[in-house]
Amino acid sequence: GELYLDVSDDEGRTWRIVGPVPCTLRTVMGPEEPGVVELAGGRIWLHARTDTGRHWQSFSEDDGETWSLMEPSQFMAPCSPLCVRRNPKSGHLLAVWNDHSGRFPVPDKAQHNNWSSVNWGRTPLVTAISDDEGRTWGHHRALESDFEHGYCYTAIHFLDDAALLAYNAGGPE
Repeated sequence: GELYLDVSDDEGRTWRIVGPVPCTLRTVMGPEEPGVVELAGGRIWLHARTDTGRHWQSFSEDDGETWSLMEPSQFMAPCSPLCVRRNPKSGHLLAVWNDHSGRFPVPDKAQHNNWSSVNWGRTPLVTAISDDEGRTWGHHRALESDFEHGYCYTAIHFLDDAALLAYNAGGPE
């Protein structure tokens, strides 16, 4: 269970592989679909979806050359991606994910055919904001919560006074 990352230091003109990101997680899915965010002081936070009921994370102190051992993060979720971006105007981090912490109602696996293709457990879709580099999160808001649909794969684009979110909204049809 190790991840390797493709990294560009020149806006995507050239790429190199860094890693591995060490991980002791041994599940069917393992860590998948990682995302990275540069934190204050140049520290890099990597987060990845897993099938353990929460996202796992790792940190790099040397521009992504080496990584800490992956560990469970505070983001409880089904096996679905987390998206985190920094608001360039405020400097705060915005996270979008399927929050299964109990803060909002979540679909029952038994009632929804073990989260079949109706929603894959990917509801509710929630946003939160961190003003302390991801240590704590507040202003939680459920954007979508229909148990007959699944919401995932969010893209975030910041405008002068708003954030534009695009995401997949699947369902029985």
